[in-house]
Amino acid sequence: MAIECYVIQWNDDNTAFFPVNASYNVDSLPVQGMTNPKQEVLVKRTEINPLDYDSRLVKKITFTGVSEDYDSEYPTNRKWVTTTTFEPKTIAEKIVSVEQEESTANYAILPNGEQLKAIVEALGLIISSQLGTNLDEEQELILANFAKIAVPMWDNKKIAEAKKALLEAGEEVDLDSDWKKDKDE
Repeated sequence: MAIECYVIQWNDDNTAFFPVNASYNVDSLPVQGMTNPKQEVLVKRTEINPLDYDSRLVKKITFTGVSEDYDSEYPTNRKWVTTTTFEPKTIAEKIVSVEQEESTANYAILPNGEQLKAIVEALGLIISSQLGTNLDEEQELILANFAKIAVPMWDNKKIAEAKKALLEAGEEVDLDSDWKKDKDE
């Protein structure tokens, strides 16, 4: 069975190292310092961490480096470890995630370019109506369809505001729930 290793070489005062071979596979480990006393063969180890996390709410922090611990299987060798930890994002970063989810939900109702067109059409018809122009059947239908679009988007705005308020109060939120994604909801 091949042993996956990482070979480093220390500087003269043993305060810093540089990689010599990042993918060194051997069937048995050499005696440390046999060929070069400044080189060290480390056994590669990766801690198993849950891969299921929400990158919108937490940051994944990966550390790779020399461990002070010796390997349990090869006790004459220290380890080259890769560990992963998770750190909560700031409230401001989480709020940005809420805003992105609101935008995604609104895009599902109507893509951005079409949103602008619908707003301009509806606004033009509303202004015309306010100025005394009688709207025909097709124009009334355009306004009715706009209302079907505007209502779930308005609901999404309220949902986003509620989620932001919870975050600002120090509570966690489910970024995936509650959003309106269909103009017929």
